[in-house]
Amino acid sequence: MQLMRKARLSDVNKIAEMALENSLSQLSEEEKKNNGFLVSGYTKEQYQQYIKDCEHFYVVEKEGELQGFLLGFLDTELNNSKVNQAYKKHAASSFVVIKQICVAKNAQKQGVGKKLYRFFIDTVKQPIYLAVVMEPYNAGSVKFHEKLGFHLFAEITPEDDMKRALFCKN
Repeated sequence: MQLMRKARLSDVNKIAEMALENSLSQLSEEEKKNNGFLVSGYTKEQYQQYIKDCEHFYVVEKEGELQGFLLGFLDTELNNSKVNQAYKKHAASSFVVIKQICVAKNAQKQGVGKKLYRFFIDTVKQPIYLAVVMEPYNAGSVKFHEKLGFHLFAEITPEDDMKRALFCKN
């Protein structure tokens, strides 16, 4: 049975490992097309800080093994990057941003990501924003978010020169 819960400091090694194995630099072209990927290269120390500071950092585990995580920020927890400024400009009130969602390789295509999203959507009451990298085109992520009811509201090229599609779900 799968358990959804807040991330703990004891989870940080597995979270960092999962993030690395799903980072853009680690995936084959086929994996990039079909599975989605992460571009934010957070360190273990950054994940530790997010576990301590962020209200919305969740994991799903099965039989004691982490299968995935979702890291979300409140609008008040965001820095002033171009992407975050675009969210703030679009939002009519308070909101949350899904910064990362990641599923362990051995748990992909088993509904773990969808379960994390459903839990998150049921937990937060504010509009939810997120960015998907478009170069290289992240087809897996775009399709996944559209199926969950997210809609594209803007495209932007932020400081890292990686074009993003910005999505929202009210």
